[in-house]
Amino acid sequence: MKQLIDENAAPIPKPNVDIISLSPTAEQYFLFSRVDGKLTVAQLCQSSGLGRENTLGCLEYLASAGAIELPGFEAAASPLAEESPAVAPSNNEPPTAAAETTSASPEAPAAKPAAPTVEKTPAAQSAHVIPNYPIPPEQFEFDPELLAHESPLDDGLRRELICLYAQLEQMSYYDLFGLSIGAGRKEIKKAYFRLSKRHHPDNFFRQDLGPLGKMQEAVFKEIARAYATLSKKGARRDYDAALSAHLAEQSGGAAESAPGEAAESSAAGASQDELRERNKRKAAGALLVRRAEKYQERGDYAQAAEEYRKALALVRDPQLAMRVADIMFSAAKMPKEAACFARAGLKLGAPPAEAHFIVGCALQSVGAEREAVKEFQKVLAHAPGHPGATERLGQFGAR
Repeated sequence: MKQLIDENAAPIPKPNVDIISLSPTAEQYFLFSRVDGKLTVAQLCQSSGLGRENTLGCLEYLASAGAIELPGFEAAASPLAEESPAVAPSNNEPPTAAAETTSASPEAPAAKPAAPTVEKTPAAQSAHVIPNYPIPPEQFEFDPELLAHESPLDDGLRRELICLYAQLEQMSYYDLFGLSIGAGRKEIKKAYFRLSKRHHPDNFFRQDLGPLGKMQEAVFKEIARAYATLSKKGARRDYDAALSAHLAEQSGGAAESAPGEAAESSAAGASQDELRERNKRKAAGALLVRRAEKYQERGDYAQAAEEYRKALALVRDPQLAMRVADIMFSAAKMPKEAACFARAGLKLGAPPAEAHFIVGCALQSVGAEREAVKEFQKVLAHAPGHPGATERLGQFGAR
């Protein structure tokens, strides 16, 4: 007869339990992450989003597997369970040897004895995923306001969350899980369980995290999307193809797959390394641009120009160079800096007429009229009838 679970009882997680070794389903693992010894069964049923019956079933499994203590509930014991407790299989996974022995018919051959369980050390239990960050936390520039914001998150988790959130767009799913592109399904599953548990929004249920709360939700959703993609053979194949195609496009098609399975794997690994390196530069450049914009907002244009210069050395973006040139001339009133950025934009491939016009304006503002005239003439050579250059040349009485 099925036992009734006391819904007023508060399940308690057992210490030193390696939940991953129990091969839980995603729902069982999710619920395990919610058990804190304070929430009652009734509260878990109400807040889990799994439905009452499903929640009770997950709790029953966790209690039977020895992952939690459920007051008033006694796991049904069998002669085999005392020696080698059977673990309920997760979705799409084969049952353990003990489970096969229990359900086998008399005619079926005896199952092989289960392999001895290796006791996990505290270090192994507490290990967590280290993503392949474009900019690692020790080099990342954290917003002092976010670090000072009152929150139940400890400093390490807070920094990890901020760093992850800021760089999600520059990271592949493999980077997020701290894995190489050739990682196996078990590695992916283990990384997902550990990372999702660490950043699950329900870890701080009903607690105000302020701006960190939205970051946590975004990071957790990306973790879930990554696992949903990499855990399915077809979806992962399509993702890997898109990843390789993206890199090939960026590198001009240099990263083509070689014939043979081993060569394809090698090429994919090289592509992932190159993609990560490019993403690091892109993320570092974006970080420098944000830093420059902060200086710009404060009116410290000299420091902003220095940060923009560093960013351009990494990303080499002609549009950025021209945008900064305009800022330096119009807002900062720094014509020499404006001319410097405009010339940099010209070298990077910015429209010549636009670049020469800003250089001409900058030279005119400092009294270098002869050089300014030459720049405006270059503008007209590239864009005949350019109204700005025509007007400026008219001021000098030159064409």
